[in-house]
Amino acid sequence: MARYLNSACIIAALTLCIVANQNTVQAVKFDNLYYKALQAYLETAEAKYGYLKPDRKVFRNYKDLLISREDWLKQPLPSQIGSHKVTFVTTQELMQRYQKEQAEIPITFIRPIQNEGSILIVDFVDYYFSYKKTSRKENLMYGIESGGKVELMYDSNLNEFVVTKVELWGI
Repeated sequence: MARYLNSACIIAALTLCIVANQNTVQAVKFDNLYYKALQAYLETAEAKYGYLKPDRKVFRNYKDLLISREDWLKQPLPSQIGSHKVTFVTTQELMQRYQKEQAEIPITFIRPIQNEGSILIVDFVDYYFSYKKTSRKENLMYGIESGGKVELMYDSNLNEFVVTKVELWGI
């Protein structure tokens, strides 16, 4: 009897863990540091570069941005951040898109959070992706274009991390 009771308790606990994990994955918290940093980066880049006219066939559009899907970024980010549409893609999806469009594809990478004293830093790097397949190998090519650095600090009055600085850079 005790053996069945223990099994039932374990099954119930595992079920609760699975349900809790599913809810966590589906609900994106807006206090996520990557979310805050991405929002600040998008708004700042759009304000600085949004008025520019494209001088090439393909250009970076901060209102509709492709971002590399990284394995280390476990918590999903939303596909809409304010007025910005964000699409997360894998390398395989980039290769397929390039084969279809036959043009460079603007892609942004989010780098893991760094710590400098009491400041947390999230870097964003913008590339143009192209792909060439030969009989012997596949060549993935990333041409760096620009990026940004977002700094966050903990505000004890607000009891949360706040964006304190956004720096954009370009080549």
